[in-house]
Amino acid sequence: MTKLAVLGGGNLGRALALGWVGAGRFKPSDIRVTRRQADKLQDLGELGFVTGADNAAAIRDADLVVLAVQPQQLDALLADISGGLDERRHRLISVVTGVSISQIRKRIGSRVPLVLAMPNTAVAIGESMTCLAAGEESEKALAEATSRRSGEA
Repeated sequence: MTKLAVLGGGNLGRALALGWVGAGRFKPSDIRVTRRQADKLQDLGELGFVTGADNAAAIRDADLVVLAVQPQQLDALLADISGGLDERRHRLISVVTGVSISQIRKRIGSRVPLVLAMPNTAVAIGESMTCLAAGEESEKALAEATSRRSGEA
């Protein structure tokens, strides 16, 4: 089973995690949610999510990594995790607004499959539309993200 790390447990990261569990795509124990102020994730921990503040540790056990921080926090997050990313195993989905694929690629310096997604917080209740985009090197990851979203996988 795929293990998921949601890096950024604010409104959108939280909504995504709850939505995936609510839709039956993941069990809470398969999702690790991080936030700088990890105490604000206590309610998710009580639901069975793995929570904490250590982004590098979160990606160690994950296959799929969701970047869900504010744009001004992205540089520090990518610096924190870039050394631990494995292009053979990890797939990244960024929901960070205003940051392009090429900007993220420049910061992580790897060929990890990367998809940009633009959901909204209604994803928590399954009433959301999400736009997806990827570069040529990530077509397989885009196909996977599309099939997971539509329920085909």
